[in-house]
Amino acid sequence: LGAGPRGMPIFASSASQTPIPWLYRALSIGIFARCAETTCSPLLLCRVAAAAILALDFEPTATTQLNESAKALNELKMSGDSNTKSAAKWRGLVVQKSLLELGGAALLLLAPDKPLTCLAAALMLLGHATFWLFGAADVRVNDSGKPAPVPPSLKNTILKADCVLIAAASCAALAPWPAFRLGSATLFSLGISGVCLEKLAGRMKKQKEAIARSSAGES
Repeated sequence: LGAGPRGMPIFASSASQTPIPWLYRALSIGIFARCAETTCSPLLLCRVAAAAILALDFEPTATTQLNESAKALNELKMSGDSNTKSAAKWRGLVVQKSLLELGGAALLLLAPDKPLTCLAAALMLLGHATFWLFGAADVRVNDSGKPAPVPPSLKNTILKADCVLIAAASCAALAPWPAFRLGSATLFSLGISGVCLEKLAGRMKKQKEAIARSSAGES
């Protein structure tokens, strides 16, 4: 993996010290801008959906996970804790997920305006699916390095949703019938829209709770 200062792995650097959050934002803006000149309807739907999920879900999630996993790995390495191996695997999976998401987004931005380019959207979601397939739920740790596994039921729900979205984007790229490609792209965009709306609702709820706590503290 290479080594950073004081022999620490490069992957142990935090997201705030890397351009990764800015890459998510730049790619999201770039893909939205590219939509203005996209004439292929399935690809247009995939690009709009991908730009939205990059900004509303993938970027904030990646930033949090990269920062917390770096902090946990650094602390466990310094203390010689037995959870270091799990924290290192968690960190590696977080980085792998981010790289696949960014790679798919870059292809979606730069590739020609053809239905086949919808495979780039599938690659973005493949990064998310492999994250769970390779054991992220079991090795997850919090920012203090303590085990914080994801319940199997939640992991399976997320994984199934990822697989449906990957299949939809792949069909939008590869199906032999234009109507089927358009229908698949529509399914992909609707699924992504549901995820984005859920994320927005969660943020609004947290903001309301924070305002309520602040008001209660002042009174």
